Amino acid sequence: MKKTYPTSRAALALGLALLLAPVITVQAAQPPTGTDQPAPGIKAAVDAQEAAFLKAVLAQDKPALNGLLDDDFVYVHENGLISTKAQFLQDFLPLGYTAAIRTASEPDRQFGSTVFTISVGHLQLSTETPYPDNTVSHVWANKNGQWRLVHRHEAHLGEPIGKQLAETGGPNLTAALGSKLSPEVAKIINEREAMWVYGMLATDAPRMDKMHDASLRYVHVNGVTSGKIDFLRELMGGYPETYFMDTTLRQFGDTVLVLHRARYRHLNRPEQSPAIVLHAWCKKGADWVLVARHGTRFANY
Repeated sequence: MKKTYPTSRAALALGLALLLAPVITVQAAQPPTGTDQPAPGIKAAVDAQEAAFLKAVLAQDKPALNGLLDDDFVYVHENGLISTKAQFLQDFLPLGYTAAIRTASEPDRQFGSTVFTISVGHLQLSTETPYPDNTVSHVWANKNGQWRLVHRHEAHLGEPIGKQLAETGGPNLTAALGSKLSPEVAKIINEREAMWVYGMLATDAPRMDKMHDASLRYVHVNGVTSGKIDFLRELMGGYPETYFMDTTLRQFGDTVLVLHRARYRHLNRPEQSPAIVLHAWCKKGADWVLVARHGTRFANY
């Protein structure tokens, strides 16, 4: 499904309407369960899948990748291009990869049947120049006892290595994928997203504090990873414009992955930040909280 979130005054008006509506509540996030780190057996299983993914990419092993990648897999490349599983296997894998590198840079986190990993590395096509290090987010979902990769998101400092995309970015076919949300969950997540935009524009730190999990990891467009405290501090700098377009949502258990084409404008800065942004919402207790963000620029700014 696709949805567009309005910007500036319109977003503030929408946020205010949502704020006043009695049926909409934003509850305090539940305390993290331990550190949200997976049990040793689950971590070992996901680590093995990570290694198998790199091996299959280098070997151009399509049957192996068919088993590793979920049918609803989405890949946001370092230049902001969005590929589905079919597009990745058809348009990229046949070109061949000369490097597939991964070094874990953050502790793995588990939320129900999904595991989030953050690493440093890259996949380098044979047609591309040497890569700078990317910060890479992977989301693995347990389906019928097997961990499958449902999302890959890349970002690094500097100019894109892949093709420079236009100001409007590239095509986004993820709305046609499965893993659809129920109407009830879709309503909750859309409300959360609208309130998130409101919180950014209004610099509403208390509200944003409640909407973000304590273990939040935020990968910026320059590849830097920060946590919840850093994000709330950045929020106070002011964002007079926040705009989400062509939004798509996918659900894997109690995790909803939201993909936005986004533009931000920082206070007292003329430029905007065109990016493809992942928001990951997980249900903890009775509430849905944001546990991960990852942005990737697709145009110079």
